[in-house]
This record gives sequence, C-alpha cells and structure tokens, in this order.
Amino acid sequence: MENFIGRESELRLLERIYSEESVKTCIVSGRRRIGKSSLLRKFAENRRSIIVQFVRSSEIANVEIIRESVKDLLGYDAEINTLHSALSLLKDACSEEKTLLIFDEVPYLLDGNDTATTEMQHFVDSIRSETDSMVVMCGSSVSFMMEEVLKKKPLYGRFAFNIELKPLSLQEVRKFHPSISDTDLMRLYLTLGGVPAYHEVVGDTPYADAVDKYLMNKFAMIVNDIPYGLSEELGGMAGDAFSILESISSGHNTYAAIMGRTGLNDNRLSGCLKRLCGIHVIEKMNSVPEARKSNIYVISDRLTSFYFAIIQRYQGLMSSNIGVYESIRPMLYTHLGREFESFCRDLVTSNYPCENSGSWWGPIPIRDDSGDIIRNRDGKPVTEDVDIDVTATIRMGQNRMDLFGECKFTTKKMGFSALNRLEERIGYLNGRYNNRLALFSMSGFEDDLEEYAESNGVLLFGPDVLMGLRPVPDLD
Repeated sequence: MENFIGRESELRLLERIYSEESVKTCIVSGRRRIGKSSLLRKFAENRRSIIVQFVRSSEIANVEIIRESVKDLLGYDAEINTLHSALSLLKDACSEEKTLLIFDEVPYLLDGNDTATTEMQHFVDSIRSETDSMVVMCGSSVSFMMEEVLKKKPLYGRFAFNIELKPLSLQEVRKFHPSISDTDLMRLYLTLGGVPAYHEVVGDTPYADAVDKYLMNKFAMIVNDIPYGLSEELGGMAGDAFSILESISSGHNTYAAIMGRTGLNDNRLSGCLKRLCGIHVIEKMNSVPEARKSNIYVISDRLTSFYFAIIQRYQGLMSSNIGVYESIRPMLYTHLGREFESFCRDLVTSNYPCENSGSWWGPIPIRDDSGDIIRNRDGKPVTEDVDIDVTATIRMGQNRMDLFGECKFTTKKMGFSALNRLEERIGYLNGRYNNRLALFSMSGFEDDLEEYAESNGVLLFGPDVLMGLRPVPDLD
C-alpha cells in the first residue's frame, strides 16, 4: 500500500492475534479519518482475507455487498438473499481455510437492527469456536463501537481485543511533510492533530499556504469534515454539542459557565459533556497540584479546537480574494500557543512516570512598576488570574518530584524573563513541593539561560527535544 505510515505496534498486535491467540477476535476503534481501514487493508496484504465494507443502506444492500466480497475467494457466485444466508456463506469460507475476515463500518449494518446484531453474535461465536479464522470489526462511530459492540449484549464479551487508534506522532507525520521546516511541521501538527488523512491532504505544504488552501477554503474537504463528522457521531445531540464546543472555545469552560452560555438544562448538558468526553473530543481538567472547586473543560481534539477557534469565527474571510492567513495571523499564533502547551503536557506525561499532570491556575497579586502589590480601597491585594502551563507530580521509587513548566511558541529565543515569571507564580502555591523547573521553547534559549539551567537543574526542552530528534532531559 502506498502512503501507509506508522502503526507498527498495532500491526504487531494484529499479527500476534492472527498467529498465536486461541480467540481471534478484535475490535478496531477510533475517530473518522484516523486510519482504521488503511491499517486493516495493510494487515490483510498477502493473506487469505475477506473485507466487507458495509454502507449506509438497507440490510439487503449489505447482503449483496457480502456476496460480492466473498465471490472471488470462493470461486463461484452464490445465490443469497438474507443476512443469515450471507453469514453462513462467510462461515463456509472461514471453515474451509484460515481466513482473515474484516467487517468495516459495521454500524451501518447493526445500528438499530437488533435482528442483525443477534445474527452477528451467533456468527462470531461459531467462528470463534469452530474455525481458526480471525474476525475484526471496525467502524467510524466511536460511541457505537464502544457502547453497542464492546459493552452491550448480545455482542458483549465476543471480542478479545480492542485496538483504539490514536493520532500519529509528530515524528510519524513528518513523512507526509518531508521538506517543510520544523516550525511549520509543528504548526501543522498542532492544527491537524496527527490525523493521517488530513496530513496526507495537506502534503508538503508550508503552514501559511496550508491555511489558505486547505484550512480556510470553504471548498476544502477538511473545513467541511469536522462539522459533518461531529453530526454523524452525535446524531440528535449534535446541536447541543456545537453550542458546548463554541462555549468552551470562547473561554466559558466551567460547567456553570457552559450552562449559562448555552442555556442547556442539567440533564442535557451533563449527558452531552459525557458523550463528548467519551469520544475524546473534550476532556475535563482540574488544577494540579492544587485542585480547584470547579473543573474546566478543554477541546482535546486539535482539529476540532481549530475549527471552533479559527474556522468558525473567521469563515467570513473565506470568500475574500486575499490570503486569509495574513488576515488572521495574530489569532492563529494565539491559538497555536495554547495548543503548544497541550503538546508539552503530553510530552511530559508520555516520557516521565507521572502520578498526575495538567496545569495550575489561580489568582495572584498585581504589582506596580516598583514591584509593590497594588491594593484596593479596603487594603486587599488586587489580583489577576494566571496559570502555570505544565505541571506534573512525578514518582521515581520513593522520591516525589513536582515539575512546573513554562511554554513559549514564538520566533524569539526564551530568556530569563520566562524563568522569573515561572518562579514567581510557583511562589504563590500553597503547600510544600519538591520543585523541578522546566522550560519549553521551539526557538531555543538564550545563551545565559542555557548556562544557568545546566548548573541549576532547570530542564530545557528545545526544538530538537520537541521534534523528537533528541531524548527528553534526564531527571537525575
């Protein structure tokens, strides 16, 4: 297969199931465009295999698809007109010789069809117990695959493995963009989020051109794919979800603030938030290491975040004859800065033994130019809400380490002002912590800061580390 990138660990697991496991059943789940079908077609190469690609149509239309899918393998065209007879035909093929059987977009057959679901349960049971063949199911509806296939009868307990496809890593998506700069690669990754189909569409295009051609162009696939995918996944809940996502994107991100902004009642709001968390579009965050009374919600899917922060707000510019990128560059950089903080948090949690991680936010006193705290008429300090971009509690044996980090995604090298700001904010935390300071900068660091960091144990995550060209700093 051309342009197949990454997924080595998933392919190894599929190979192990096929070759070694006694129960050869597997679910492959993940959001639209994440590469489920490409993975399974890659795995099916050079194997006796049947791939059934269901469509959103009638049961009899999908029966016809089964007939066509198995015709070449069997060497004859069977006359079948029911799902039961179609599955019996597949069972004959799987019994005759070891076969890899893939049901792609299975929700199109099973959703709302209890009879078909029961038929499929009996079929999977017979393949498991009477053949050495392997059955894989996948579908683009994450909630259906998780709730209806994995957790509910009659299919509950039939699948021994669930491979949930995650976005590709930054290093993997480099192969879609071999000639662009590291900075542009990072920008694309923070926007497209490692979803292979979108990186493939953009290809080897610098970020500014990608914005104009593919991200702020009303005729481009990516622009229209996000609302379509959310509507497909969420059905009748889509309207509420769009209101919630717009609220979170605009900074109204606590439960109370979202309720006030959207006007949704408690049942509808809590139900939709749970659904959005379940399909990994949003996530709930609390302040670390000091929890707050209220959690906040953030949009964790990067392209969805870009859609609500940029595309939806500035879609009126899409019809202009000038490049949209130049018109919205300041807003783009602000958005990319926030996504960079999320990227750095993920980098920490994936490379260190974190007990918990996130960011910290809270009020601190405002100081005047002389450094004195500004007070109101009652003598109380005037405060402002600030945050620490990256926080983590790290356990190494019996030792606890509290990591606090500052992130900057700018064209200027990071200097001492960032370190001073980080130290000041840590000073307002309550409690006792074993502080370890970390700085993250795509443009590197000024020489005097690098020298200070080396002799004072400050962890520096420069461009080589962020791009995966060097390992993360050692904590020892």
